[in-house]
Order: sequence, then C-alpha cells, then structure tokens
Amino acid sequence: MSASLNSVSALRWRTIALLTLLSAQVYTVMEWLFIMTKPSALSAISMADKVRIGLFTFALLALGAYVAVKLVQLAASLIKWPGGKALALLIPAALQGSLAFLLLDNFTYTLFTFGVSTGTGVIRAGYLVLFLTLLGIMYREAIKQSHTLERALTTRTPWLEVASVVGLMALLVLTYRSPLGDIKPTFATGQVNRQSLPNIILLTPDGVNASHMSVYGYERDTTPTLRELAATSLVGDNHYSNSAHTIGGLIAILASKYPSTTRVLFPPTMLRGEAMYQHLPSLLKLYGYTTYHFSHPYYADVTERGLLGGFDVVNGVHFLEEPPYRRFLKQRMDLDSALFVYDFTHRLADRLLHIAFIQPMVNYRFLLPTEETALTRTEYSDADKLRQAIDILEHAENPVFIHIHWMKTHPVYPADKPPHFLPTEQVFSVGKDLKNQEAFDLDFYDDTIYGFDKAVEEILQVLEENGKLNNTILIVTSDHGLRSDNMVRIPLLIHFPEGKFSGRITTNTQSIDIAPTILDYLGMPIPAWMEGESLLQETLRHSTGDRPLFTIAINHALVSTTAPGVITAREEPPFYSIGEVSLISCDVAYRLKLKPPRWTVINLEDSTLHCTPIPADEAYRRIVNHLRERGYDVSSLEAFTP
Repeated sequence: MSASLNSVSALRWRTIALLTLLSAQVYTVMEWLFIMTKPSALSAISMADKVRIGLFTFALLALGAYVAVKLVQLAASLIKWPGGKALALLIPAALQGSLAFLLLDNFTYTLFTFGVSTGTGVIRAGYLVLFLTLLGIMYREAIKQSHTLERALTTRTPWLEVASVVGLMALLVLTYRSPLGDIKPTFATGQVNRQSLPNIILLTPDGVNASHMSVYGYERDTTPTLRELAATSLVGDNHYSNSAHTIGGLIAILASKYPSTTRVLFPPTMLRGEAMYQHLPSLLKLYGYTTYHFSHPYYADVTERGLLGGFDVVNGVHFLEEPPYRRFLKQRMDLDSALFVYDFTHRLADRLLHIAFIQPMVNYRFLLPTEETALTRTEYSDADKLRQAIDILEHAENPVFIHIHWMKTHPVYPADKPPHFLPTEQVFSVGKDLKNQEAFDLDFYDDTIYGFDKAVEEILQVLEENGKLNNTILIVTSDHGLRSDNMVRIPLLIHFPEGKFSGRITTNTQSIDIAPTILDYLGMPIPAWMEGESLLQETLRHSTGDRPLFTIAINHALVSTTAPGVITAREEPPFYSIGEVSLISCDVAYRLKLKPPRWTVINLEDSTLHCTPIPADEAYRRIVNHLRERGYDVSSLEAFTP
C-alpha cells in the first residue's frame, strides 16, 4: 500500500482533477438512468427536460467535486504537505465507491427484498463495513486509473483541464432554470362573520361504502353513533368520491379540485406551482387555525404529494412545510431540477445516515397499507392518531383543524393469505376465525366500520366533556369505496354547531363540495379556483333533481411495484396517469376508458336518486370537454362514437 501511495505523489494535480470529473460523469449517468426511469413526479416531463436536468446535475456535481480537489491542492501547497494528492484521490474514489454501494443495494432490495433500509443491529453495522470496504477497493482502483490517465495525457494539450472546467461552467449556465419564486397563497381573507371560530374535525375512514353503514339504512347497526348524530347533521344520501384512489380522493376533499385538474391520483405525482398552496388548510391558517394531519405515510400523506403551507403538524411531527434542504433547492432552481437533485443526493445520504446509526432509513415495505404490519405499527396506528387528536382537543385554546385518515377499514393483502380485514373487535363476525378469513369477508369489514364508529363516539364524548361539542364542525366521509370503487356511494355527514343545517341531501354530492361548504359556514370567501359548491345553498340542499359530477380512476397499466412496498404510477401523455373518466348523472354512471377508448353505461343500484339522467351522447361530450378544458390532448377521443 505504501508503494501505491508513493506512486500517487508522482501524479500531476490535473490528472486527479480530470479523474474526478470523469467519476462525477459516471456517477451522474447511472443515477440519472435510475431516477428518470422509475415512476416519479418527473415522469411526465419531456425527454429534453430530463436530459437538461441530467446535464445540469452533472455540471453541478463535477464542479463541486473539482472545487474540493482544488481546495485540497491549495491547502497542501500552503503547508507543504506531501500527502495532499493521496487525500484528493479520495474524492473520485468516494464517487465510485458510493455508486457501487447504491447499485448493490438497488440490486439486492429489488430482487431479494433486503437492503440497507431493512438492516438493523449487526446487519446495519455490516453495511457500514461493506461501504468502507468498497471505498477502499475503489481507492486502489482510482490509483490505477490515475496512472492510466496520466500516461494518456502525456500527448494532450496542457489546457485540457481548463477547457473542461470552462465547458462545465457553460453547461451549468445553459441548463440552469430559475425558480418560480417563493410561491405563497394570494387569497383575500375577507371578513369572517362569526365571532368564535369553531374547531373542525375531518374523519376519512379508508374505503367505506355508505351501503354498509346503518346511518344509511344498512340492516346491521354498524354505525350507531353516526346514526344518532345524523338527526342533527347534514347528510349526503348520494355522495361520491371524485377519485378511485386515496391520495386523489383526499386532495379533492382538501383542495376542492378534480384529480383531472391537479393531475394527482396516485403516488408519486405531486401538486405543482400555486396548486401546492390552494387548499382548505392553508386558508384556515390565514384565520388563525392550528392544523393537524394524521394519515398513513406515502400513500395517504398529502404533504408528501406537495400540499404545502397547510398543516402545522403531520403525524405528530411539527411540519415546516417541507424538508428544509428541498425547500432550499426549490428556492434556487426550477422545481423539476430541485426534485431531481433532492432525490439524487438523498438516495446516498439516507443510506449513509442509516449505516452510521445517525438516522434510520424508511423501509417502505412496512408502510404499505396492504401489509398487516403497516396497520399495527404503533407510530402509524389509528389508535395513536385518535389518542393524539383527543389530546389536542382537550388542550387546544385556539381553533384547530384536525384531519384523521382512518386505516383500519382498509383490507390487507398479504402474499400468503387471501385479502382480509383486521378489526379491533369482532361484533358481526363472531364465531369466525380472525386469522383464517375468506377473501374480503364482509362480516369482518362491518366490524372495522363499527370500530370506526366507536372512535367517533369517543371523540364526541371528549368534545362534550370539554364543552366544545357546540363549537365544533365534525365531517365524516371517505376517500373512495371499498376496493377503490368510485361508483358506489360513500358517507358524507357534517355536524355543525348546535345542529344547524341538518337534513338529508338527495341530489348527488361529491368530495370537492366539502371545502366550499366549510368556508361558506364560516363566512369566509370561496376562492374561484375551488371547483366544488357549497352544500348550504338552499337550492342544492333541497334538490331532488340531477346534478352531474365527474370521478376519475387511474390507468392500471401504468401502475407497478418499483421496489418492495413502493407502488407507483407512471405518467404518459396524453392523459398521463388517468385511465378512466366517469360522469355520474342521477343513478347512472357513464364511464369512458381512455386508452383505447371504451364506453360503458353502469346502473348505480345503491343510488337513491331516481331521476332522468342526461343522454349518453351529452355525457360523452361533457367528459371530453372536461379533459380538453384542463389541457389534455383529446384528439384520440374525437373520432370515437360511444
């Protein structure tokens, strides 16, 4: 080894610098291929932009590494240190060793479901040893590469280093795009008509069908608490989700925008631009609300999908809008470049922090809502969400907005068992084996709905005991129906203080109506960008006629498991991740599958709105116009006849 180090001292500094630039190039190319080919928020951007971002990142990394080499050279020359070149050679070796470490982890995690994120204890330390070993191997390789490069450079012009650096600086300038600025909501706050702002609690049990709730006439008393509460509440008898998927449904509720407008249906798609701040929580914060979001990581966490400036606390953690490093990047470059650079750097940083026992890395397999472990882990359990929410309600001095996404009603899909449910208490499945269920046994499903109703009862008791029941708005709805069905009725119950605006709404209502309804009650102006309507309007509350609405489903051909526990959806023009758009009119749904076009008419058997639906040709025209108005290329649909 000493002989190798002695040979390093004979190298020229420009050789080490050029090797560093070449190592940065290889590292960037390999990571660019990985990040840009996996489904992500960058999937929908053009190939030209993907290449631009890759070149920008290469120039950024290469120049940063080059500066590091030059700083070592400067320090070594100032203190006359002979080991400076040996130290500088660690920089290209680190790039190569880190790349080898990432490639190995990608390989084992993808094929064998184990990797850095699954490592604990001794295995975690073993990965640290592995990384250091790879670093040592690549250091020896860097020495060999340097000598090979040294010999190749003997016939090259001496200004090759300068030309490379100048070229990189030019590349950086040419591929840089400035940020849009620190986007903030531009809403007028207006004048609130109520002297005492009420608390607002939004409860969204996952995948609940209204037809399985006694509040909607189900023969089993699955929701005794909600059934009693309905007498003094506003209840939507024919309420539908605008999305067949959780994240699309939740953002539709909070932002009052169709998923076709936000283009957010399923991870990893994100909100962009002003849409990141256009939602109910951000408006409530302007009026002094403290806001809380208790959900499920990745699949139901709206903040991870770009909903910013809205929640003060997310899953018990104080939320500073987004990770400071990502926010730093977004303030200094365009959004797409910032997202790529963040992923580019965090892929390595997360693993190094994990193996150094500084910060554990998230294992997404344990967060998958189809895994039994995801629904029983303490930090993500519904019981923990309920406990924290109750604690907030008991001690809050200012108005609060609390959103709880309840996961117990979601089935699990283990590899070795049929899909089943995990109720806390067996009520309707008494006599059946909890551990040996048939697929989607509805007795157990009813148990989970009953368990949710018990949680509502507990919240109401706390509110009453603390004298806050008549100063609280309670909203109960769902993200979609069971098994991602957006063609079934889901619950909508809104209990206002002192039981105001109680009654049953017969006409069709939708997720995007919830936010404007709350703002209307509070006396706050409803922004023009909200696409829903307030359900407090007399004509709407008492209507028994038709009210067409749209609901969106993903293109399942674009959904894939990119790693254990990470289910993602790609985006491809012209419709990106959208696979189906349906229009619900009275008790009929007109469904248009987009690629290739296919038309289906569905009779909604559980609907109670019996009226004359719009004609099929009119429904088709409205669906196509809905997409066209939101910037989609509908040329493939214009020649189609339903």
